[in-house]
Order: sequence, then structure tokens, then C-alpha cells
Amino acid sequence: MLAYRRTWYVKLGRMQEALELIQQAVDTFRDRGFTGRAYSSNVGPADVIVWEEDWSSTQEHYQAWAEFGNTAEAKEWFQQWFKLVERGGMQETWNLKA
Repeated sequence: MLAYRRTWYVKLGRMQEALELIQQAVDTFRDRGFTGRAYSSNVGPADVIVWEEDWSSTQEHYQAWAEFGNTAEAKEWFQQWFKLVERGGMQETWNLKA
């Protein structure tokens, strides 16, 4: 199993909007049969949202994003999203070992 994680730094004063928009992404992923989760911090940086996905393999991840990432829905969502987050952040993939 593969876990994909993307850390986003939210622009000052835009966290509530970002949380509402990321919930749309969680719902969209669920509707498409994928796992997508979003986290905000209880203890730690207040300006961070973490997006996480679970996949059977790296290939499954790339295939799903190739199909979904080029849709009008995804393009519109990302246009809104990039108004709320800073450039940068971090992207990670983790392999489940146990």
C-alpha cells in the first residue's frame, strides 16, 4: 500500500476558505471511490493543511490522477485552491510495511 501526502501552507486569514474547499476534494475523491483525507493541526502550525491519499500502488496513484487531474472539475478546483495557499509545501509518498 502507498500513502501519498501533500502539505500545503495556507495564506494568512484564508484557513476557513481552504478547509471548506479541501472538503470538496475529500467528497469528490469519495464519490470516485478513492480515499482522500485532509488534516489541520490541533497542536502545531496553524497555517497547514495536509492532504493524504491511499493507493494499492504508485501506478494506481498516477493512473487516477492522469484521469482525474485533467478534468474541468479538477482544473477549476485547483484555480481556486492556488488562491488560498502559498507556493511550496511538501510532497511525500510512504510505503506501508506492517
